[in-house]
Amino acid sequence: MATTKFRVKRPWAWNPGALRPEFQSLATGLKLLLPLWDAGGCVNLIDRKAFTTQSGVAWNSGPVGLSPERTSGTNDHFYATTYQSITSADDHTVWGIANPPASSASGIPAANHGSLFYQRRETPYTQFGLNFNQNNAGDTNAGGYISWISHDPDNSLYFGIEYANGCDGNWHSYGFRRASGTVSLWFDGTSVGTTTMSGSSTTTAQTTAIGGLGNTGVYGIACQIGMVAA
Repeated sequence: MATTKFRVKRPWAWNPGALRPEFQSLATGLKLLLPLWDAGGCVNLIDRKAFTTQSGVAWNSGPVGLSPERTSGTNDHFYATTYQSITSADDHTVWGIANPPASSASGIPAANHGSLFYQRRETPYTQFGLNFNQNNAGDTNAGGYISWISHDPDNSLYFGIEYANGCDGNWHSYGFRRASGTVSLWFDGTSVGTTTMSGSSTTTAQTTAIGGLGNTGVYGIACQIGMVAA
């Protein structure tokens, strides 16, 4: 089976100040940029916020250099507490590359139910982001699915999009975008679903997680994640 090949030249060195001039325009308007190809840590190049690296993360070869990998799908790759990088009520785009495997592990929580990007708060409970091996109803027994959800139960707000063939262990690009109240879910550069969203499920003290759902110790994805931008 042929695998997807990415011909991406790395524009960023580890030092955030080393963003090459020809790529500076790319960063204009971004609030989060995590190039995850150096084993020195995980820092948002836009505001220099350092993320915590969870134990169990190893650095292995990826499509644009080293990529952080977890072999156990039970925690984040990285997280930052009380750190809201984007606001779900505003127009935004979140994009990244990863190689999540399909998993039909049942139950809540379930191993290999993870994320590309997630913002979550426990009290009051709110969350939104892009899930691996979960459909838009929150069912973790949904191997291969990717989904975007935005959930604010206190205000009875729930929105979701799902795509059934998004996780197969190969490298793919993933993303979601909100534009004027319409949210779209993207897979390998193609929109695979849309929905209309009103209101916001975002609060000011959410945890931002890459790979899991916010340092819970039970949700994660056993894969590599090469880059996340928002």
